[in-house]
Amino acid sequence: ALGLSPLTAFSQAAEVTSFKTIEGVLAGAAVDNVAVFNSTGWGAPSCPTAIYLAIDVNSPGYKNNYAAILTARALGAEVRAFGTCVAGTPFFGIQTIELK
Repeated sequence: ALGLSPLTAFSQAAEVTSFKTIEGVLAGAAVDNVAVFNSTGWGAPSCPTAIYLAIDVNSPGYKNNYAAILTARALGAEVRAFGTCVAGTPFFGIQTIELK
């Protein structure tokens, strides 16, 4: 064990979104990101136009985050993301995702 609390990743993220339902997941071989869609936006204060949560497929924890997203989508569960706004785009970059 590394001695890290479960909230360590949360505290390292710059911002948190609101809990929302996933309306769609966009993934493909031609892109380096998985995008998670909500038409009303994700509610991050610094990123009011972000309608996509984005996960870089090369980031640490990618597989765990993607598994959580697919689980939430299948269950209809709400999620919120911890991460940072990608300024000037409709994307919020995910570091960690939480199911409600």
